[in-house]
Amino acid sequence: MKFAKQTFTALLCTVLIGACSGSDGGSAAPVTMPPSMAIIDANSAAPIAAGVVDAVFASGSFGDILSGGVSGSPASQANNGFSKAAGSQPGSLLGYFAVVPIPETNTLCAVDGSVTVSGEVANPATLSAGDRLRLEFFDCDDGAGKVLNGIYEIVVNNFSGDIAQGLFDLNASATFEGFEVVEGLEVTALNGATTLDLDTSMPPMTSVSVSGNSVSVSDNTDSATLTLFRTDVTHNAGVAPEAYTSSASGTLSSTLFVGDVRYSTPVPFQGFAGEHPFEGELLVTGANGASVRLVALDNINVRLQVDRGDGSGTATQDVTWAELANSVSAGATGITGQVLRGPIVPGPEVPGQINEAPFSASFRVLDSANNVVARFESDDDGNFTVLLSSGEYTIVPDASAPILFPEQQTKAVIVPATGFADVVLSFDTGIR
Repeated sequence: MKFAKQTFTALLCTVLIGACSGSDGGSAAPVTMPPSMAIIDANSAAPIAAGVVDAVFASGSFGDILSGGVSGSPASQANNGFSKAAGSQPGSLLGYFAVVPIPETNTLCAVDGSVTVSGEVANPATLSAGDRLRLEFFDCDDGAGKVLNGIYEIVVNNFSGDIAQGLFDLNASATFEGFEVVEGLEVTALNGATTLDLDTSMPPMTSVSVSGNSVSVSDNTDSATLTLFRTDVTHNAGVAPEAYTSSASGTLSSTLFVGDVRYSTPVPFQGFAGEHPFEGELLVTGANGASVRLVALDNINVRLQVDRGDGSGTATQDVTWAELANSVSAGATGITGQVLRGPIVPGPEVPGQINEAPFSASFRVLDSANNVVARFESDDDGNFTVLLSSGEYTIVPDASAPILFPEQQTKAVIVPATGFADVVLSFDTGIR
């Protein structure tokens, strides 16, 4: 998905709102799984990590289908084009089970189109294994600016507890078939099946688990598919703002990058409602053992640790969550390249002699007003990549860099409007 237009999370929340209120519509194109693993390198690491974060947080939002809450949508509600919580709360779909008509009923939508509601409920006073609800939308427009088409079905697998009191443990299967949301010229589609576990029996804690073999989401230009995935989200309403913990694993393919990536959360994400995680790690692996590890430093900053899988070590870069989002929404821009230091051999220059070498060190990046806007580390081969908006910057080595008077050896670099400035930065060791 292009984050600037409609994120994976935003699509799901739109679907949930529409399904629970009967107010949206569209039709879906199939999504083809890429045949191989994605290449993870300095240029691709940020957009790949951002795409996986978006899909991980969004997948938890399927819990909203049943509860009407914002489960699994922990990222900021700010309109920053990244994974974020739903701007409004959908009504609970569980209420539909108490009024499932027999036989099926076709209901006109407020502005145009209709929705057909059908299903089987053993006991309207509660839920039972085998209860089924099917909603089929036909150009349904309830005046909310969206039109819905397609099929949305839920089957109860197991249930215990009391719906009226909101204390229950539920396992259900949800299927989306040719389900589309049309909003102006934007068409977003959802296809696939998930298994949902929702446990509200021990307040103030609520837990949601979402798993499945394959779920695909697409818009006018991009698509993404989760396969063999699982996302677990726990909410604690006993603190304010509400706290969440999220863990996930699975495989993701996306038109934002070529090939598949596998992901897991070695350290679960933790945060507060409406904010990005302040703690947690996401490990994404691609072709040839390459990986990018995303580490939440706090709810503003995140660290990317890129391992190219060739034994050359790890390149580290600190960015903000917002900058990570921008690496996808507007196309990544910044600086990539290598740092070298020399001379490394004392004495007179010898023709043909290599007298400089790559080195690992920390650097900070200053903007035109001398504000520190980014920090990065070069790896053992001197390679680095740093995400930056287009403009003029100054790179300043850290005082611990193995060169002469490090902080005096600044380098000016211009970041282009598109793509990366590819540079080789040479520094003086002072050896003579």
